[in-house]
Amino acid sequence: MTRSSSLQSLLLAVFLMLFAMALNAQNAPFNLSADTTGMKRVGGILDAKPYFFDGLKALETNDLEAALELFSMAHTLKPEQPGLNYALADTYLRMGDLTSAAYHAKAAVQADSANKWYWLKLASIYRSSAQLTDALSAHEKAMKIDPKNPTLLLNKAALLQSMNRTDDAIQALEEVMMIKGEDATILLDIYQLHRESGNLEKAAASLKRLIELVPEEVRFRQELAQFYLEQEQYEEAIALFEERVKSYPNDIGSTLLLVESYFKAGRDEEGLSQFELLWEGSDAPSSRIRIAQYIMVLNTEVASPQSMKAVDHVLEWILNNSSENPQSLAMAIDYLLQNGQASEALPLLDQITQQVPENDVAWRQYLQILYTEGDYEEVIKKGQIADESVPDDVFITFFVGSAYQISGQSNEALNWLERSSNIPAEPSFRSIVHGSLGDALAAKKKWDDAFSVYEEALKYEEE
Repeated sequence: MTRSSSLQSLLLAVFLMLFAMALNAQNAPFNLSADTTGMKRVGGILDAKPYFFDGLKALETNDLEAALELFSMAHTLKPEQPGLNYALADTYLRMGDLTSAAYHAKAAVQADSANKWYWLKLASIYRSSAQLTDALSAHEKAMKIDPKNPTLLLNKAALLQSMNRTDDAIQALEEVMMIKGEDATILLDIYQLHRESGNLEKAAASLKRLIELVPEEVRFRQELAQFYLEQEQYEEAIALFEERVKSYPNDIGSTLLLVESYFKAGRDEEGLSQFELLWEGSDAPSSRIRIAQYIMVLNTEVASPQSMKAVDHVLEWILNNSSENPQSLAMAIDYLLQNGQASEALPLLDQITQQVPENDVAWRQYLQILYTEGDYEEVIKKGQIADESVPDDVFITFFVGSAYQISGQSNEALNWLERSSNIPAEPSFRSIVHGSLGDALAAKKKWDDAFSVYEEALKYEEE
């Protein structure tokens, strides 16, 4: 409950308490059994009202300790007064003492079960202590008193949602709209709840209701189009994305989604045509990088001749502009490697290692491809350059040492592999390095040293 709602509740409690006190004052003086030394008197009679009002003032300034003391003094005089118990429950709740808060909230509802604010305070306390079933029970008692209150229904829906009772939460939200009329915020909540529960048809229906309610709000159409795309209802998605792109031709995000929908619907020529229009109309490097990244990821999903043509456009631009956009170069390398086009990635790796010679990841990828392709002379040549820019890298030294070993240059192999074996690395890779070093030592007929290194390799392998 908000601070303003809480103060409204307390004002109501003040009215109820004063009304009850007025009746008591007409019949008889207060009957007190507690020690009343030092308490305030009005006309010779002990009076709880001044303490209560002073407690309210303290509560408004968030002086909780003073409010608690003053409400407690009043409560000593009128322990059965529901308004006082409500005030104490609210104070204890703010102080985080949920046990005491629950005690006084229960006293309030026992004294006056027809007051919805008392039940709502009890529900709030239960919810704060994660007693959600009890919170719902107390909340429903309040709703019996005020059954058509939309705010109470919204709070009930939130409570039901926190209890994972999605269908009941949706029903409560629908009841709110039966009272207030259709509401975009509530319909959006219903849509999200339907999606979470896996009821996709009803989720789509909720979005359609939203679009009918606020046709000028384009984000709901966009949401529905993306929903159709996710559900592989490509023609429905295309219809909405085409409408969006026609109205907003510079919207790169929507145009990319339209391209994706075309390709996934098997309308490849239209997908390529739409991509080319977008590509030619986007001159800014940042826009082209965004488009390039999207198309390369998309091609891994659809992989048609037309989508490959789109990727070719992208790769050509990246190669021609690599000096200005090293970020796009790295992106293209990742794409080619992920798609098994390692040889095609070599010229790009050569460019990026020249542009950013301290890029250790690029050097490792470069040397690994050269090594895998059996170009050991180039591994040694490029590896020596890499070692100057990225000194003491376990992968670079390993590839160079291994290339020397396969090339029959055992002395050089031994030097590089010994360096590699002394560089920290993951145990699994250290096992590989030590195994290769053992081979190099064995080739030099250093049997004892080789045996010792092989033992180290087995130890790292076990780790």
